[in-house]
Amino acid sequence: MLATLDAMTATAAERFEPGATAVRRDVRAGQVWTAMPQRVLQDTGATLQLAYWPGIESLAPTTWIESLRTGSDIPRKRGIADLAAGSWQLGRYTWQQTSLLSHFLAGEHFSVHRFHDAGMRPLRWYVNFERPYRRTAIGIDTLDLFVDLIATPDGWPTWAPEPTWPLPVLPDGAES
Repeated sequence: MLATLDAMTATAAERFEPGATAVRRDVRAGQVWTAMPQRVLQDTGATLQLAYWPGIESLAPTTWIESLRTGSDIPRKRGIADLAAGSWQLGRYTWQQTSLLSHFLAGEHFSVHRFHDAGMRPLRWYVNFERPYRRTAIGIDTLDLFVDLIATPDGWPTWAPEPTWPLPVLPDGAES
């Protein structure tokens, strides 16, 4: 197991510097399903911590964006069928209302996220089951497995983005 974990950890040259932008993408069959630019908080090579907050523009399937806009579950379900069929359209959307701290472990089939409200108070823990991430030149690629675990926070501190940080932006070519 140790040799396997060593093969999955990043060398110092492959790590992202704190404050850098890393794009977390869901990729299926070589096609980008989502692309979210996030701020790197820490990268040890084996663990990667990212932050995402309101105002950041990302890419997502247009069906998911429509579901968020309308509150209807119908477009979201259509989006899952599109994912299975390998045909979807990406659109740009701006994240709103909550901030997100994400923790990724090399080789694991899940990531752990902590959502915060506008006052930066913890709202919930969120375990996202996904394929183990793969590092890329612009961030990490994974694929959401559509199984989630949500827990109420208990006694965790608030968090806020560094006021001097600009919003992370998608680099050219994030969708390919």
